[in-house]
Amino acid sequence: MTSKNAPKDKVVPNTPGEPTPKDEAHATASSSEPVAPVAAPAPSDTPNPEPEPEPEPEPEPEPELGSYTVTGRSDVLHNGELYREGDFIYLSDTDAKPLLKRGHVLAEGR
Repeated sequence: MTSKNAPKDKVVPNTPGEPTPKDEAHATASSSEPVAPVAAPAPSDTPNPEPEPEPEPEPEPEPELGSYTVTGRSDVLHNGELYREGDFIYLSDTDAKPLLKRGHVLAEGR
């Protein structure tokens, strides 16, 4: 805590003709010596702060679906849908193989 009687910094006005710190800075900056312009870095010189995202992988081609008929042996539940005897169902070879083997479906036009 400071006391009320503590001396404060005095502001002394400059005498005419005496340079101020502001004037000295201006005089230094406006000297007759040429100043080389500062060039901005080329775009290739600047580091890229964010790496480029990797390209998304190509989606796998959907397997060709074959047409099958559900037999009377049992109903087929595929992708949440129930197929009954005589219904047509479109399946990939991978999905159809076990159903064909057990006699649940018959291949159409193959």
